[in-house]
Amino acid sequence: MEKNILYKIIGAVLMIALSLFTVSFGEARQPECIVSAKAGGGFDRTCKLIQNSFKDSGVVMRPIRIIYMPGNIGGVAYDYIASEKNDDPNAIVAFSTGTLLNAMQGDYGPYDEHSVRWLAGITMGYGALFVQTDSHIRNLDDLVAVLKTNPESIPMGVSGNRGDQNWLQMALLAQKAGFDVDKIKYRKADGGGDMIEQLYDHNINLMSSNIIEMMPYVETGDIRILAIFADEKDSEIAGNYPTAREQGYDVVWPVIRGVYMGPNVSDADYDWWVHKFDELMASEEFEQWRLEYRTLPLRMTGKEFELYIDQHAERLRKISQDFGVMK
Repeated sequence: MEKNILYKIIGAVLMIALSLFTVSFGEARQPECIVSAKAGGGFDRTCKLIQNSFKDSGVVMRPIRIIYMPGNIGGVAYDYIASEKNDDPNAIVAFSTGTLLNAMQGDYGPYDEHSVRWLAGITMGYGALFVQTDSHIRNLDDLVAVLKTNPESIPMGVSGNRGDQNWLQMALLAQKAGFDVDKIKYRKADGGGDMIEQLYDHNINLMSSNIIEMMPYVETGDIRILAIFADEKDSEIAGNYPTAREQGYDVVWPVIRGVYMGPNVSDADYDWWVHKFDELMASEEFEQWRLEYRTLPLRMTGKEFELYIDQHAERLRKISQDFGVMK
């Protein structure tokens, strides 16, 4: 009888120890968030939001390391995760609507929107147009007037090629306003950080980007918002700035932001991250950092988010087909 009691006690202790070891092992990962562009843009802000909120909430005990991997408008990182790091349980990559669009259009070679595992949708915002603070262009009517008469006089920065989300925003505006989007002089940048440098240096006079990336520069007075492609004003991100709609141009371009993983990451590792992001995005610390970064909540993970991505990709496919930019 005493031996049986002793064995039960030992068994219980071992179970507790094993449970603690499992949790410890899970927390002992070496997590990294890959920024698929230069520092200073929207991918960077996504990774820093994740890094700071995980740290403050204690949901993941190990610090999230940030790695910068610019190139091919997100394609270098996409290729890296889809091939070399395809089963890495530690690596998550920041993405936006632009990443999904590029993959779906065929800009990433053999890798399409089905070549990675979409993990979590974290925040969202909207596309927008920006100019230098001292620009003579004060609103969309001013811009449209110039683009109809002398489009080459306003070099515009975009984060990719013809057909990327920055270009499509202008194509939708051109459709409503009646100017030729292909006559604009475009300057390619590798992400928002690179684009803002070009605007500072006056290599470009107009920037098609998104509100999440550029709000820090707007708030410091370095650049000015010409129009936000939102369905309505939202006080959380840019309530005092004009939308394209209220200026008479019905163009809306939502921008989602989140993270993906390699296609061969195990279900157990994928589910571990899903659980961690569910826990994180329910925390007060995440909410505080989200507001600090002036973003709207998305809060989607796992299978729900994968379904959302499929639906979003179909919408982007139709727009791309309408403008003839599918590869």
